[in-house]
Amino acid sequence: QAGLATSVQDLLVGQTPGVVVTTSAGPEGGGQIRIRGGASLNASNDPLIVIDGVPLDNGGVQGMSNPLSMISPDNIENMVILKDASATAIYGSRASNGVIIITTKKGKSGKPQVNFSANMYVNTARKMWDMLDAQEYRSLVTKYHGADSDAVKAMGSANTDWQDEILRTTVSSDYNLSVGGTTGALPYRVAVSYTNNNGIIKTSKMDRLTVGLNLTPEFFDGKLKVNANAKGYYIKNQFADGGAIGAALSSDPTRTVYKDWKTLTYSETTGMPIMTANELYNGYNVWTAAGVLNSNSTMNAVSMLMDRDNHSEVLRSNGNLQLDYALLPDLRLNLNLGYDMSRSKEDNIVAFNSPLAFKNANN
Repeated sequence: QAGLATSVQDLLVGQTPGVVVTTSAGPEGGGQIRIRGGASLNASNDPLIVIDGVPLDNGGVQGMSNPLSMISPDNIENMVILKDASATAIYGSRASNGVIIITTKKGKSGKPQVNFSANMYVNTARKMWDMLDAQEYRSLVTKYHGADSDAVKAMGSANTDWQDEILRTTVSSDYNLSVGGTTGALPYRVAVSYTNNNGIIKTSKMDRLTVGLNLTPEFFDGKLKVNANAKGYYIKNQFADGGAIGAALSSDPTRTVYKDWKTLTYSETTGMPIMTANELYNGYNVWTAAGVLNSNSTMNAVSMLMDRDNHSEVLRSNGNLQLDYALLPDLRLNLNLGYDMSRSKEDNIVAFNSPLAFKNANN
């Protein structure tokens, strides 16, 4: 059962012996799947994914975490995992890391049936790292360095919970509509799904629209069986900088997120704004050395999220035409023609005057 899952990868977590699924914190459903562990130091250890008879490219698509993130769990009929070496006899060397075979739902004979489901999810961090608050941190620094030390003087007067500054509680949703039945002698199923998944890390988000068509007619008294299907996917991802989590855990809780913002003054000759130390770095509080950003220091975790626009758009389609003809009761001819095509675009834009821009320039 699909349950409360927005990605097929979520359905595999803890469900199959010998399959280890490590999910990421992003809403795009990224992560790692290992069947019976890794087999190579340098080559890919990802399993081969087959959807309705079409093996998908193991290389992946730019801007998409993995092929499993594009399928709506509500449209899956069943999944089969091949874990032993015999899988290579079917799919070749690509199956050396295991195979995940996904079969989507098909139309059934009878009157048209309409199914609609809607789910809403509340996403929140169930547990955070137990870090020192500002008062505990001040006491620790004072104890080891002394009340008159430079380390104590470098601390601020704030009480900032950096984890709370980069995490959030969000509401996500998904909607699935399918129509299946028989028109004349043609069984069919048409499905449309939309998923909106807002991540718990600020700025992270995924929007996914999938459309699928499946036809399963039979001819010559059932001797010739035809299975034709086509699927289209549109996925829009907004990626968050995962390094912000480590930066938040390493940040000084006595310092504020932003510096005091002062009114900009303008040059009488050029007309351009004259930036003081507070206007630099888009107002974020950063560590500096001799008035310049110290690129070896911990970055401002909030600026890493808010001053970076990393998004992607993916268009992908796959499908196949399968013909199965029974010459004799124990002899069948089977032809399977499939396709998998994609187009993607990813942008990674760092805001002007941001701490990240200065750090990139220094490096």
